[in-house]
Amino acid sequence: MIKFRKVDNSEIAVITAIAGYHPMQHLKALSAELNSIDYCGVVVFDLLVFNGQSDNRFATLFFNGKSFDRASFKTPTDIDQNLINKQDNYFRTHPDLLKKSVLSFSELKNF
Repeated sequence: MIKFRKVDNSEIAVITAIAGYHPMQHLKALSAELNSIDYCGVVVFDLLVFNGQSDNRFATLFFNGKSFDRASFKTPTDIDQNLINKQDNYFRTHPDLLKKSVLSFSELKNF
């Protein structure tokens, strides 16, 4: 699923991974979806269910309007706190998504 969030007064695409769906393995299908909505810009992937609360929870790729620029792949450490809060709230309201995640029992209690 693709969600859009406003970050620093610019629109970025946020893609949330869920158990059984690792978005990095579906870049071709995601490209088609982003292309169909005429999106061009940074795409943030929230990989919490696979990577937990580690430094690589978030990854970014640039989408040029047709395809992802794989050379632009980053695991940034300066993700906007507003975006993190919104993603955390999403998981709080969908706790079933975290049941099959890599999060420990104590980490799950924080959601």
